[in-house]
Order: sequence, then C-alpha cells, then structure tokens
Amino acid sequence: MRTKRCAPLAALLAFAAAASPAGAWPFRDASFVRLLRGSGYGMLQYEEAAWLVLGPDGTESLVHWPPPDRENGQRWRGPLPTGTVALLHTHPADRPPRPSVLDQDVASRLRLPVYTISRWAIYRADPDGTVALVRSRYWTPTIDWALADRENPSGRDASRSGEGSSSGTSPGMEASDR
Repeated sequence: MRTKRCAPLAALLAFAAAASPAGAWPFRDASFVRLLRGSGYGMLQYEEAAWLVLGPDGTESLVHWPPPDRENGQRWRGPLPTGTVALLHTHPADRPPRPSVLDQDVASRLRLPVYTISRWAIYRADPDGTVALVRSRYWTPTIDWALADRENPSGRDASRSGEGSSSGTSPGMEASDR
C-alpha cells in the first residue's frame, strides 16, 4: 500500500522540478501553446484549462476542461483524471500573468502545481505557496509564434491525446476569479 501511494508523489516531484531548462518538457511546452491558441491567443476574455496527466508508461497527455459556460470562468465537475500531475490554464492578455490568489489556493488544496499561461509569461504556483516563472522555448521573453507554429501544427484537437479514466475525489474548482 505504501509503495502505491509513493509512486504518484515521486512522479509529481519529478514533474515539478524547477530547474528544468527551457525545452526540457516538449509536450508541456507544446501544450502551453495549444491552450493559448484555444483562448484566442490570449486575446479573448475566457480561459482554456486542461489537466496534465502522466500515463502508466510515463507519457504525458492533456484532459481538457469543458468549454467555458460564462465569461472568464470554467468549472471542472467530477473526480480528477487518473494520473493528474498538474493543472494548466490560460490568463487573458489584459490580466496579470502571475497566478492569482485563487490559483495559489487551488494548488495548495489539490497538492498539485497550477500553471498560468499568458502571452507575456508562464508561471507555476506550487502547493507550498511558491510561485516561479517557467521557462519555455517558445517564450523569449514573450511567445515566439513563428517558432511555435513551425513546431506545433494548429488545432486544439492535436493536444487531445488523453481522455483517461477517472478516480479520486471531486476538486470542486472554479476558475472564474483567476
């Protein structure tokens, strides 16, 4: 039983390593771009969100949240997808790129990193309350769309590689105040 409970923690700690150089996580970097595209390149007044999931074989995939049902907000109902290691979501360009107090509370409550993605920067709020700027090969210092487009074909469907099964408890999260 103890080994079962330690495996997700080990995966989470490996994933959340702050010292990762830009480009060290190609799927994650591409996912940041895809989510920002899905929010109108950060110019629309709503957020895109997805769970980053680590499969049993170590591959990463996204499980997208349902489309927003009102301006500036999304809601996830139900259990977290199995293998969830982080929450990724966008911030509109006219809002601060740093994680909000709500984002930081969600990271603490779920004990998962919460990434905020904007045209200007990417940040990670960790469960212990720290906030860090995240390096990505596409943000130099703001997003380089030409490079991102060359390496990542357009379309949200390209990132829908994981539907995944679900287990765990409902996080009851809402992103309307981010």
